[in-house]
Amino acid sequence: MQLATRVNEAYQTLKSPLRRAEYLLHLQGVDPEFETNTAMPEEFLADQMEKREQLEAAVAASDWQRLIALSSDLRQGQDSLLSKIDRQLEAQGWNEAAATLRQLKFLEKLGEEIGAAEESMDS
Repeated sequence: MQLATRVNEAYQTLKSPLRRAEYLLHLQGVDPEFETNTAMPEEFLADQMEKREQLEAAVAASDWQRLIALSSDLRQGQDSLLSKIDRQLEAQGWNEAAATLRQLKFLEKLGEEIGAAEESMDS
């Protein structure tokens, strides 16, 4: 049973780009410091605030088109950050990759909020 649990955990880690990058950093002794390091570029934070405002407006107006556009924009941002992390890991830029991973974690949370909004608009 314990082995099956470990295999499942490994599969989940490999399946998620965020968890996979986090694991690779841990192998290098780098902690992404999700809970303690909240420093982000000002431009990134401003963009995230704007996206959350757009999400609130889309939900308030029950505007599926805005929600779909926001979701698409989010996926593009995630893809861009994943490419950046790939380059940083290949170059062994562990601390830079950790900073980018924290941004990706931020986007993942926004994705969860968009998913919850979609579910609430469905009902």
